[in-house]
Amino acid sequence: MNLLEAYGAPKGPWVARSRTSGAQYIVPSEVARPVTTRRKRTEAPPSAAASTGATAGASRADRGSIAVLGGGNMGLALVRGLLARDPKAASRLVVSSREAGRLRERMRGLNVRVAETNSEAVEGAQVVVLAVKPQILPGVLAEVRASISPGATVVSIAAGVPTSVIEEGLGVAAGAGAGSGAGSGAGAGTGVVRAMPNVAASVRASATAIARGRSTRPVDLERARGLLSAVGLVLEVEEDLMDAVTGLSGTGPLYLFLILEGLSDAGVKVGLSRAVSSELAIQTLVGAAQLVQATGEHPAKLRDLVTSPGGTAITALHSLEKSGLKAMLLDAVEAATKRSQELGARWKTPSAPPPTAGESSASRSPP
Repeated sequence: MNLLEAYGAPKGPWVARSRTSGAQYIVPSEVARPVTTRRKRTEAPPSAAASTGATAGASRADRGSIAVLGGGNMGLALVRGLLARDPKAASRLVVSSREAGRLRERMRGLNVRVAETNSEAVEGAQVVVLAVKPQILPGVLAEVRASISPGATVVSIAAGVPTSVIEEGLGVAAGAGAGSGAGSGAGAGTGVVRAMPNVAASVRASATAIARGRSTRPVDLERARGLLSAVGLVLEVEEDLMDAVTGLSGTGPLYLFLILEGLSDAGVKVGLSRAVSSELAIQTLVGAAQLVQATGEHPAKLRDLVTSPGGTAITALHSLEKSGLKAMLLDAVEAATKRSQELGARWKTPSAPPPTAGESSASRSPP
C-alpha cells in the first residue's frame, strides 16, 4: 500500500482538495512515476481550473475580447496559457507593445492580433491586462484612459503598484465598481484587479494571488480568475497582503531553484552523474509537492512518515536543523516581503513619482 492509498485515495486519477486554501488538484494515478525526459519535465500538470470544472466558468468570464498590454515574458505566458486552454481564444486576443515589430516575432504562429498602439488594443476589450513594467505604467494609463470601454475589467500584474494608483490613472471614482458605471473620467465604470503571478506561469503552474480595489465588482473577480487560471492556481487575498505574497510565492521559485541546485550538487558529491542527480532532485521536489497537495496533510506529518528510528532521514533532518534551513527560509521570505514594501512605498500616494528607469529591481514583474 502506498501513501495515497493509506489516506483513502481511490486508484486512478482523482481530485484532492487543499485543507488550507480549498483549491482542488487533479492527482494522476502515476503521481509517483519518475520523470524520465526533459520534455516531460517541462510540461505543466493539468491546471486546477481544467480539473475541477472551472473551465466552463472561465469561458463565460473571458468570452469577450482580451487586450494584453506588454510583450514581455509574463504577457506571452498568459497568451500561451489562454491558447492552450482554448485555441479559439486567438480570435479574441490582441496584444500591444512599444516594440510592435519584435512583438510580432514573439507572437509568430499564435494567430493573435498585434495592435500598433495600446489605445488601439484596448478598444472594445472586455478585459485589459497591464503586463508592463511599473515605471512606464503611468504613461500607459494616460494613453489608454480615453479608450477603455466602460464596464471593462483591468487586471494589473505590474509589481508593487496599488489598485488606487491604477484607478486614479484611469479616472475611476472610489467605489464606482459597486454601481453601474458611476464615476468621473474616461475610465468610469471600470473595475480594477491587482494580481501577483510568478515565473512558473510560463509552464501554466503559477501560484497567483489577486486583490480587489475600491472599484472592483464581482464580475471583475470572476473575469480575473477565469483569465489567470489559464496559467495556474488563483487565490484571492486582501491588497495589504500582496507584499507578503510577493515575498512568498512571487519570489518563491528562487528559493526552490537554489534548493534544487544544492541537491543536484550534493548528488554529484556523493557519486551520481550530474544528469542523474538533477533528474532525481527535480522529480523528488515535484513528487513531494504533489503528495502534500494530494493528501492535504501538514508537511510535518508527512515528514514523520519517512523518518524511521535510526535511519537516514532522521540523520539528514538533524543536519538540516543544525544548519538552520527552516530559519533561513523564514528570513528570506520576510526580507523579500520588506523589500517589496519598500519598493511599493512610493506608490502609496497616487501623485508620488514612479520609479526611475535605473531602478531595475522594481521593474520586474513578477520578481
